[in-house]
Amino acid sequence: MRRIFIFLVIVSCCFSCENQSSKNKKLIPKFKAEHGFYAWKTNWRNPADDPNFAQFKTNHLYVRMFDVEWSDELDCVVPVSPLNFENTVDDFNGIQNFVPVIYITNETFKHLSDSAAKQLPQQIYQKLRILFYQMNDQNQYEDYVYKDGEDPYQILYPELEVKKFKNLDSLVDNYMSCFNEIQFDCDWTPSTKEKYFTFLLACKKRFNDKTISATIRLYPFKYRKEMGVPPVDKGMLMCYNVGNIQHNDGINSIFDLKEIQKYLPAKFNYPLPLDYALPIFSWGASYRNGQLNALFDASILEDYAFNFEKNKQQDSDESVMKFTVLSNYSFTNLTLKEGDQVRKETVDLKSVEKLTEILGQKNTNPNPRVILYQLDHSKIEINAKEIKSIFATF
Repeated sequence: MRRIFIFLVIVSCCFSCENQSSKNKKLIPKFKAEHGFYAWKTNWRNPADDPNFAQFKTNHLYVRMFDVEWSDELDCVVPVSPLNFENTVDDFNGIQNFVPVIYITNETFKHLSDSAAKQLPQQIYQKLRILFYQMNDQNQYEDYVYKDGEDPYQILYPELEVKKFKNLDSLVDNYMSCFNEIQFDCDWTPSTKEKYFTFLLACKKRFNDKTISATIRLYPFKYRKEMGVPPVDKGMLMCYNVGNIQHNDGINSIFDLKEIQKYLPAKFNYPLPLDYALPIFSWGASYRNGQLNALFDASILEDYAFNFEKNKQQDSDESVMKFTVLSNYSFTNLTLKEGDQVRKETVDLKSVEKLTEILGQKNTNPNPRVILYQLDHSKIEINAKEIKSIFATF
């Protein structure tokens, strides 16, 4: 009897170890992804110069070039927050597969006519050329306003300047030919999808030698009959921002694995090839009188910890922390007042890795990409091990 008991114990332990091993074993994706980062900072810093960046051996860098928004004052669309190349001498040297990204507010398409939506790709093309001029000529020309289809070359540069810019044309042409894909980022709605899709079709004509991609939030991904499918060559599924940051309660608004999984079908059958964007960023949100006041870089909470008191009552989610501002304090583009409530949200990178594994199993694109948002040189150094593990999963 004792021998039988010992045998059963051994068998039970073997099964237990086998089950534990299977739980820890990563699933192998059908298609191996290429990897990269989003660079979303206003001031350009070439990551190829950062030795910490090289260790990830990434294939792609998606760079936000500028935003496009509607100006009520000027009654037209305007480019804002362009990438700043001031004091830059190394441009995009050493960057493999650079992809320019243009963010366009949904409000823009509420105001544009069909004809203006068709014209916008040409205006974006001109603005891109101006940015590349600026990268090679350190004079920072004032932003061009898109109005009435005027040619920015005629508006910005007097006759005396024409020769100089013609000499730069071949160099700028080279930059325009160095990227094979351009991406457009817009949180469109059912009321703006027709104008936005008209714009995207016009982009395929203006940038006819490029792959046209568009970001796709989780809601339009799941509810495509209501939201439509953008007429582009491929989509970037944005696997984050599923919560509501407007209120200082509820789930982590950046990333919640259970919430994200609600938007994912058993198998992807979206009518576009998909790449996948995953978060590795954090942010702070300030609330005044119960209303969202500002979003800001979470590093402020660390650099100025003396001005924030951690609240005694916290959420059960450790990725969310709450603070109270102790005294009035002003930062660049941010003012905090005594008594303001502050919410810090970080991303659990182990959960991101788990989602990456899930996406690898559901993916049907034979040439997928996994792109992390966003490239922060201090964070990639601290989280290098976790980032490598995410990339290794899919």
